[in-house]
Amino acid sequence: MPVAPPPTPASPQNPDDPDVWKRAYLELLPAARRQSHDLGRARDLLQKAMLKARAPGPACWDPARGRLAPYLQSLLGPLAANERTRAVYRRETHDDLSIGLAKDPTPSALDELVARERVRQEAEVVDELRAELASAKDKDAVRVLDVIGDDVFKLSQVAAATGLSVDAVANARKRIARAYGKVLARRQPEGAPSR
Repeated sequence: MPVAPPPTPASPQNPDDPDVWKRAYLELLPAARRQSHDLGRARDLLQKAMLKARAPGPACWDPARGRLAPYLQSLLGPLAANERTRAVYRRETHDDLSIGLAKDPTPSALDELVARERVRQEAEVVDELRAELASAKDKDAVRVLDVIGDDVFKLSQVAAATGLSVDAVANARKRIARAYGKVLARRQPEGAPSR
């Protein structure tokens, strides 16, 4: 029975042979595409890795240390990570410029329209809340609701402004919160998820 000759040790690849580079390129293209999620970027990454491997210096490929494909694969990871970092930076820089975070920001017409609509809806909710409390004949809660604002919110401040005791203000706030829940439930369209 013939015996197969023992495998010969792999001869080092010739760095000047273009077929070595083509085979490595074709072998690594799927891996580069998985890392970059885009064929064009994958090709760019491979080309950068090949340039780095051919350039004289510490990153130059030495055929005595191993095959070209694994060496290029070791260069792809850091290159892909750098590319993702640069892409995030470019996106953030572009977003900062596109939304007007310059030294003198001016609100857009859409922002102003949204703000006006929000103020209008909040005013409607407060009016409905006031009507809900008035229909319950809760004069203390209506007085507390009228006084509460940006400047007056603490119990002691509201009590001083309305002439009610701190406990009466606290109880009125609880009734306001329950009435607010009812108003929001009425305003919510049917089938919409509750908050």
